[in-house]
Amino acid sequence: MMEITKTIIYRVNRGKMLAYATVTLNDSIVISGIRLYEGDNGRFILFPSRTSKKGRKFDVAFPCKDEMREMILKEIEFEYLNEVLR
Repeated sequence: MMEITKTIIYRVNRGKMLAYATVTLNDSIVISGIRLYEGDNGRFILFPSRTSKKGRKFDVAFPCKDEMREMILKEIEFEYLNEVLR
């Protein structure tokens, strides 16, 4: 299983968007541009995406397993709350 070795939070507070995050996995892979949102059913994250020339959106990086997505969400939420409480 991959391990989150570093998380950086950039607070933005734009409507329901709370922050951007950069996550490092196993000190080897960095995913920048993860967005943390406050939704009607709790917080959720969106991974970085791009729009093609034809206007179609596609994800650049994303977890293949729900467990990994949950682990990243919990880590980002934890670091976000630490940032808010400072």
